Amino acid sequence: MNKSLKLLLLLFISVNTLYAQNTKELDINIENLSKKWEIIGVINPDVSAEELEETLSMLESTYLLLNKDSTYVFSFIMELEGKWQLKDNVIHTKDNRGENKWIIHSLEENSIILSRNQAKQKLVFKPKK
Repeated sequence: MNKSLKLLLLLFISVNTLYAQNTKELDINIENLSKKWEIIGVINPDVSAEELEETLSMLESTYLLLNKDSTYVFSFIMELEGKWQLKDNVIHTKDNRGENKWIIHSLEENSIILSRNQAKQKLVFKPKK
């Protein structure tokens, strides 16, 4: 592993540790979910650190905006707008491209970890202030 990749990995671990020490688990409800979430990390035990870094760079600027009025925007390359609802710790979204299920693995003050549909890969988001 090259030196810059080691430094990046160390930084990522440090940031995650800092978040873990300063966060608390939140109830999964519309109030706590309704905000703009920016991607900050990718979790996938089946790929290398280099592949995770590449995936995260491709997802840069991706965000999920969940509004209290049940509208949402998912931005990845283009913005998709639609409706969302919460059922059994799963965010169901519907837009002009179809329906998706975002499984909530964790919700804390400073982060949410989601996976989409049946994906093994998890996406880590932080609230945008």
